[in-house]
Amino acid sequence: MLQNFQFVSYQFTYTVQEQLKMPQHKRGILDTKGDLIMPENTISQAEFNDCVKKWKSMDRSDAIAYYDKEIFPRVKEKFAKENCPDKKYEGLILTVGFSVQPLILSVCAVSPQRIGLLYTPQTKHLCDQIQKETGFLSGNADCRQIDGSNPNGIYETIWELCFSENWKDFKEIAVDITGGKNAMAAGAGLAASVIPADIYYVDSDNYLPDFRMPEPGTEYLKRLESPFESTAYETWEASLQR
Repeated sequence: MLQNFQFVSYQFTYTVQEQLKMPQHKRGILDTKGDLIMPENTISQAEFNDCVKKWKSMDRSDAIAYYDKEIFPRVKEKFAKENCPDKKYEGLILTVGFSVQPLILSVCAVSPQRIGLLYTPQTKHLCDQIQKETGFLSGNADCRQIDGSNPNGIYETIWELCFSENWKDFKEIAVDITGGKNAMAAGAGLAASVIPADIYYVDSDNYLPDFRMPEPGTEYLKRLESPFESTAYETWEASLQR
């Protein structure tokens, strides 16, 4: 069976991507000195598929605990291996909704130096879980409360965060708009387009309506094209100059 597996973050000696390049028996949780605390336990794809099949057949109450213990650790490992961005981002800003798993996946794949979590009063308590599961503690995470229905306020919060003392020297910043309301995604996407920052979204190839979540293992990190990068925008801009 899968054992709990936690990816380390940028604050440790080795990033997620650096660990994944190591021989499998040397991967695992590393302390701040780079010493191995716990070896990685992996299972085959067939065994993982059996775990997913078993999870689908469980009662809802049992399925939640089983997913957290047996399935999600494997999903994190697979996601980080297959979704490493082409560039290294120093900062990653995420809008926080009620589903934290996609945000944790995003942080594991991007492996930034610092994260920013934009939460509402209703999702504030989830920031601790995200930080704990990704290794980003208060020293390298910035949490900001927002009004999830106010895109302008979200835009201003991201702008202020990116030019704050901890972020002002970052050259590469990404914004993940997966979590939260549509208004949060709109405000975050607008801010990313202006800063500019790359926009990301955690999607999946198969969604399970009965579970209200993606089919485990089908998740992927998608970079969204900024409106300012589109051909339509270039055409419109060119027409104004005629």
